[in-house]
Amino acid sequence: MADFRGMIIQEVAPGSLGEGLGLMSGDRLISINGKPIKDLIDYKLHITEEFVEMLVQKDDGSFATYQIDKEYDQDLGLAFREMTSDGIKQCRNRCLFCFVDQMPPGMRKSLYVKDDDYRHSFLAGNFISLTNLDRKDLDRIISLRLSPLYVSVHTTDPDLRIVLMGNKKAGGILQQLQFLTEQGIVIHAQIVLCPGINDGGRLEKTIQDLAALWPQVQSVAVVPVGLTKYRAGLPKLRRATGAEASQILQIIEGFQQKYLATFGSRFVFPADEFYLLAEKELPSGDAYEEYPQLENGVGIVRLFLDEYTSFRRTLPDRHPQSLAENFLLGTGKSAVRFLEMIADDLNRLLGSNRLKIVPIENHFFGPDVTVTGLITGKDLIDGLQPLLALKGKKPTVLLSEIMFNADGMTLDNLTVEEIEYQLKTPIKVLPNSGSSLAGYILGLEKSR
Repeated sequence: MADFRGMIIQEVAPGSLGEGLGLMSGDRLISINGKPIKDLIDYKLHITEEFVEMLVQKDDGSFATYQIDKEYDQDLGLAFREMTSDGIKQCRNRCLFCFVDQMPPGMRKSLYVKDDDYRHSFLAGNFISLTNLDRKDLDRIISLRLSPLYVSVHTTDPDLRIVLMGNKKAGGILQQLQFLTEQGIVIHAQIVLCPGINDGGRLEKTIQDLAALWPQVQSVAVVPVGLTKYRAGLPKLRRATGAEASQILQIIEGFQQKYLATFGSRFVFPADEFYLLAEKELPSGDAYEEYPQLENGVGIVRLFLDEYTSFRRTLPDRHPQSLAENFLLGTGKSAVRFLEMIADDLNRLLGSNRLKIVPIENHFFGPDVTVTGLITGKDLIDGLQPLLALKGKKPTVLLSEIMFNADGMTLDNLTVEEIEYQLKTPIKVLPNSGSSLAGYILGLEKSR
């Protein structure tokens, strides 16, 4: 029997072939040229044909067939509600450091999903462990050349990886990576560093093992373990100290020098947070090469600063516009040091202290969580309200877009409008870029 689950259409682009066919939001795309469409990979593969026959289930449950002759590789202008129609392949691990296990109850369901789906890795850059792949999955990855994939390695020591991930299947990671890379699949790897567990010599061995698979393993990110206050009943873990962060950087930078000389690439990159913990200067933008692991917190600060610097070079020493507006920028505590550098420079340019950086304490997740993207709406309100209690014209509050999901909500389901109502002051949400911040404050750019 045919699988009529289908991919639900979210949007149809105006003027597109899909609109011309009469496809609508809510329609389910069942098959193309007789091939079931179970995920976005299937769609992208089969929609390239010049002749397309689509089976679609309409809102009322009826089925319709659409036929169209088009240019090869011409898209229909469809966006889908989800990347997969058959759910998400769930994680089967019990990692010592799993962030989902450290979430409090009562949040939206999507925050509790343990995604370990190779399709999401290929399509969206999500990290996967490879522990739940079966033969069918591997065959599809190889036959369709689903590359690159993003893999959570953590350690190549088989016994230690089994302990770290709570899964007896976790020990075969090197063999899995060898198989995938031999078949031409490119890998970007990550190591979540847990002090006293997979650092030191074990970190060095993991980096060396992964480097042996270069160039198919193209990059490795070393990132700090994320710990919330909701760890009752979970294994005891801790953040790296400043001294440990310095040691980690020393190890990684030593490997970078070696691999730059042999590979022409630094290969392994530390997350920005290690430099902040160690109170060390960030390397130049060149040290991040093409920013292969930007979404993993590797190079975000440097890119932000460089964007600001490039924008600043286009401005005069003094900004001619007289601004009456003041601004408060709410941010995670880890970002304060470099944002204050930018604020000082902008205030000098304006000739007055128009911009103030406000570090937001993360009461929701706990003091060890200091990144901007994990600040809740309630913590924003609590952190900003005391500064808005004074009489007179209230400043505009500036927030980064990374505090909000695609639906415009914070982690605790507050919208910008709801936060604005409680603070009783205007809020502007800006792209997470140094040039956007400066441009908006100077009246040269508008917020999203």
